[in-house]
Amino acid sequence: MLTSGVVQKVDYDEDFGDETVRKVHLLVHNIVPPFLDGRIVFTKQPEPVIPVKDSTSDMAQVSRKGCAVVRKHREQRERKKAQHKDWELAGTKLGNLMGIKKEDATEKEEVNYKSQQQFADHMKEKNEASSEFAKKKSLREQREYLPVFAVRQELLNIIRDNSVVIIVGETGSGKTTQLTQYLHEDGYTKYGLVGCTQPRRVAAMSVAKRVSEEMNVTLGEEVGYAIRFEDVTCEKTVVKYMTDGILLRESLREPDLDNYSAVIMDEAHERSLNTDVLFGLLRDVISRRQDLKLIVTSATMDSDKFAKFFGNVPVFNIPGRTFPVDVMYSKNVCEDYVDAAIKQSVQIHLQGAPGVFWCSCLVKRTLRSHVTS
Repeated sequence: MLTSGVVQKVDYDEDFGDETVRKVHLLVHNIVPPFLDGRIVFTKQPEPVIPVKDSTSDMAQVSRKGCAVVRKHREQRERKKAQHKDWELAGTKLGNLMGIKKEDATEKEEVNYKSQQQFADHMKEKNEASSEFAKKKSLREQREYLPVFAVRQELLNIIRDNSVVIIVGETGSGKTTQLTQYLHEDGYTKYGLVGCTQPRRVAAMSVAKRVSEEMNVTLGEEVGYAIRFEDVTCEKTVVKYMTDGILLRESLREPDLDNYSAVIMDEAHERSLNTDVLFGLLRDVISRRQDLKLIVTSATMDSDKFAKFFGNVPVFNIPGRTFPVDVMYSKNVCEDYVDAAIKQSVQIHLQGAPGVFWCSCLVKRTLRSHVTS
């Protein structure tokens, strides 16, 4: 504009140089917080805690080597996967000679991705008794044989007098299957649901099926369960088994859990992330709802921390256990624990003892290699 004569200026730089541009100087200050600069020690143990005390022990050496059975199974599976790899021949000359047509990308098929996570159809069949105890006794006699049946009235009295109760009992005492039925028989389901949380989906499904058989009702009506991708409940449901994640999601929709009259936190000693979050949420709900009953069950005797967390609530111990348990240890150090478990399982199976046996594996790939072996 100055060149064309539209505007006039007395002093201006004809070269438009960068000499008149102001320079900006940046001063960087490397500020370190006091808890990171090393001036102040905030812990009594500055050195890291090493989980392995003796790195030369047999357990540490076996852990570093890993499992040979799992490694061999993984290599075989990858080799088979490479051999059966499907090459895309559609659209190539070889594919045209073989008559392979290219699929239309516009065609969209409805795929139910949740079908692999739904188990309601498999739960309809009734389980047959496998042990002599289950074959000789009816369901009512089996319920009365459980240790929790001997303290049924005392348990209901302490639940009636307190909003929060900690129950400690051995595995197999009947806490999971009988507590919900006792609350239902005592009238807690007249004004709300009786919910019981489980740390795993398989436990929620199997326990719900067992309770429905003991109550002589259809699974999904009076007794149901809710897991991820599957909700087997209806309007008639009064006893509901679910994973702790499902109850946590319901608490986001209903902060006060108005649909529930009693909540049982089963297997609290496992201390999963969802369980710990639910403890804090339910403590706030109990302070707002005086009619809600919270029952925390644990299989260990370390229940004082739960009682202190909820304000020194009473702790009820269920004496006795259903069946005796014998603990047997290996005579020698096992170099490969998966291989030793497979051999022991085969040995027990070949003995032909009545009943079934259960082998616990850590991860899914270990379980897969165990079954295929």
